[in-house]
Amino acid sequence: MRMYLFLVLALALMAQGAIAGESVAAKAAEPVEPIKPPSETITSAVEPAKNLPAGRHLTLPEAVRIGLQSATAVQKAKNDKDISGADLLQSYGQFLPNLVATGNYSYTSGNTYYYQSTPTLVATKNYGPSTQIGTTLNLFNGLSDFAGLKSALARQDAASMTLVRAKQQIVVDITQSYLQVVLDSHVVDIAEKNRDSSVERQTLLREQTRVGVRNLSDLYRQEAQTSADQSFLISSQNKRRDDVILLLRKLRLDVNEEYIFDEPNLEPPKISEPAPEEAPLAQKALEKRSDLTAAQARVNANDWSIKSARSGFFPKLDLGLNVFQTGRTLSQQNVAGVSLIPAAQDGAWQQLGEHTYYTVGLTLTWTLFDRFITVDNVEHARVAYDNAQLDYTDTRLQIQGEIRKVLGDYRSAVQQLDTTLKGLQAAQQAFDAVKGRYELGAASFVDLTTAQSTLVQSQTARVQSQTDYILQKKLIEFYSGDTPVED
Repeated sequence: MRMYLFLVLALALMAQGAIAGESVAAKAAEPVEPIKPPSETITSAVEPAKNLPAGRHLTLPEAVRIGLQSATAVQKAKNDKDISGADLLQSYGQFLPNLVATGNYSYTSGNTYYYQSTPTLVATKNYGPSTQIGTTLNLFNGLSDFAGLKSALARQDAASMTLVRAKQQIVVDITQSYLQVVLDSHVVDIAEKNRDSSVERQTLLREQTRVGVRNLSDLYRQEAQTSADQSFLISSQNKRRDDVILLLRKLRLDVNEEYIFDEPNLEPPKISEPAPEEAPLAQKALEKRSDLTAAQARVNANDWSIKSARSGFFPKLDLGLNVFQTGRTLSQQNVAGVSLIPAAQDGAWQQLGEHTYYTVGLTLTWTLFDRFITVDNVEHARVAYDNAQLDYTDTRLQIQGEIRKVLGDYRSAVQQLDTTLKGLQAAQQAFDAVKGRYELGAASFVDLTTAQSTLVQSQTARVQSQTDYILQKKLIEFYSGDTPVED
C-alpha cells in the first residue's frame, strides 16, 4: 500500500514538472521586447526646476524692490519718520511768536450799577462788533524750547536710522525666503528625477521577472522604493508650495496668481574670498550699523528730555502785544435816569478803525509749587534715559555676538561647498558602479537602492550648500551694516 502511494505521488510530481517545463518553453518561444536599462545618471550640475507653471516671472532684485515698497515693517518705520518730522517742525515753531485773532458781534441790554465813585445807575441797549489781534513771544522758559528742539532732532535721526535698518531687514528676509523657494524647486526637480528613475527600473524589473531573469523579491522591493520616492516628491512639492505662499505673503502679492521664480546663479566663484577678520568687521559694524546709531540717538533724545522736564523749575517770561477795536451803536443809554444818546452816531463798522487801542507788556510767570508735577516729569525722563542706555549697551553686545556667529556660519558654508561637491562626485561614481554591478548580477538590490538614496541626499546637500553660501554672504553684509537699500 505504501509503495502504491509513493508511486502515485512520483507520477504526479513528474507530470507537474512537465507542465511547468512546457510553460517556460512557451514563454521562451514568445517574442520578448529588448530590455533597456534605465537612464539613471544624474549629473552634479544644478539644472533649473521644470515643474513650475507658466506665469509672471519674478527675479530676486524685483522681489526685494517689491518687499521694500510694500512690507509692513517699512511702512510703519516710514510713518514713525513722518511723525518725527512733524514733531521737529513743532519744536522749531516754539521759537516763533503765536498770532491769535478774534472777532465778535454782540447785543448788550441791561442795567449796570457803578459804585466805585458816585453811585450811578446806567441802563443801556447797544450792539456792534469788536476785534482783537494778539501775539505772544516767549523770551525764556528754562531752555525748554531749546532742549525740546534738540530732543526732536535726535528722535528724527533715530527714526531715519530705524527706517534704514527696517529696509535692510526686509532685504535679507526676502532674499532668504526667495532662496528657500529656489532651493525647494531644485529639491523637487531632484525628487522628480529620482521618482522617474525608480518607476523606470520598476518597469524593467517587471519585465525581467516575467522572463525569469530577476526574482520577485527585487520587484517587490523596487515597488516599495518607488512608493517611498513618490512620497518624497509629494512632501517636497508641498514644502515648496508652503514656502511660495510665505514669500508671496511677505511681498503682499496675490497668492492665487502663478509666478515663475528666476533663480540667481548658485555656482560660487572658483576662488572664494577669505572670510574677513572678526575684530575689524565688528568695529566696522559698530560704526555703520543703523540700529546702533538709532539707539545712540534715542539716548541723546532722552538726555535732552531730562533738561526739558527740568525747565518747570524755572520762571517763564513772555512778551505780549494786543490790538483791540470796538464799535457800538446805542439804542438806549440812560445814566441816572437821563438819556445820553448822542444826536448823531457813526456806524458800528465805521467805528472799528476809529476806536483802536494797543497793549504791550512783559509777563513773568513762576510756578512756586506745582504739586510735584515737574519732579514727576523729571523722574520719568530720567528712567527713559536709563532704559535707552540699557538698550544701547544690549545692541552693542548683540552686534558683537552676531558678527562672531555669522563669520562662523560663513566659514562653515565655505567648507560645506567643498565637502558637498566631493560627496556628490563620490556618490555619483558609487551609484554608477553599483548600478553596473547590479545589472551584471554582482550586486544586490539593497546595494543599488542604498547608493541611489545616498546620491539623492548628496544632490540635495549640494544645492543646500550653494544657497546657504549665497545667504551667508548676504548676512555678512547685513550684520556689518553694508546691505544696500533704496532711498
